[in-house]
Amino acid sequence: MERTHSSVNNKSSFMITSYIEDESKRDDNKTQISKYYQTVELSRVLTITNSTAASGGGFLPEGEKVRAPSPKFIIENALMSFMNGINQRLEADKNFVFKLLAEICIDELITLSVLIWVTGLDAEAWTPTIRLAALVQMLSAALNDTLIVYFLAPTSSSVEKDGISGGKPALAHVFQAGDYSMKERITCYFKKAKFYLVIGGTTCTVATFFAKALGGNLAGFFPGVFVQSIMLGGIHMSVSANTRYQIVNGIERLIYEKLPPKVSRACSVLIRTSNNFLGARLWIVLTKLISS
Repeated sequence: MERTHSSVNNKSSFMITSYIEDESKRDDNKTQISKYYQTVELSRVLTITNSTAASGGGFLPEGEKVRAPSPKFIIENALMSFMNGINQRLEADKNFVFKLLAEICIDELITLSVLIWVTGLDAEAWTPTIRLAALVQMLSAALNDTLIVYFLAPTSSSVEKDGISGGKPALAHVFQAGDYSMKERITCYFKKAKFYLVIGGTTCTVATFFAKALGGNLAGFFPGVFVQSIMLGGIHMSVSANTRYQIVNGIERLIYEKLPPKVSRACSVLIRTSNNFLGARLWIVLTKLISS
């Protein structure tokens, strides 16, 4: 057991030392140095954890201080991961960014139109509280749009590691091209439903909380409203949105294969606009059912 511990430590230490030397040669800027020191610190934490686990221990060596990575470091890595995901999706579908931006713009225009219809064009009616509430609503819509389009899009590297599917790309949506069985496609639908259940419940609850807080009615965010928000957002995203956008992806797959680029993009915008109006209508119906 002791040999395993030493082997893991030596290998990891060499990799970390090499990383520091490479970064030192690459950039002498203090800000850059600070960034890779944080990376090294995180690597050391993982090395220590793996080593103690391999040797049967459950503690850190004496005098070893563990420092969690800073929020800035976490955000930067999250953004890098997101951009990498965008690039992988573009490699699989050159129209991915167009679809994503079209979806966000359509939803934002519809949301803004409804807000103007309800509030009016009178500047005095748009109080700071109303403006903030509208901003929260629009940001929530943009976030949901991004998540639903992003995670239903196939990537260039989405190949299952365990090889169960024989090296086939993991299904991103039910109607993705490929030699997939009906069972695999149905499983894909329910996996996405489970994922969007959590996402929808979370985003709806947070949006409801901020809407109540900005409206000066934080006391109205009682347990009943909390549960309704989770149910409303979860069911809407996992059942309504998941089903509708699976179908949208299937239709778009056909039109992008059969029609010229400009025509297919125009059809894509038309389909997504219709889908958003349908989604808004189903949202109202679902709200009435859950609130009753």
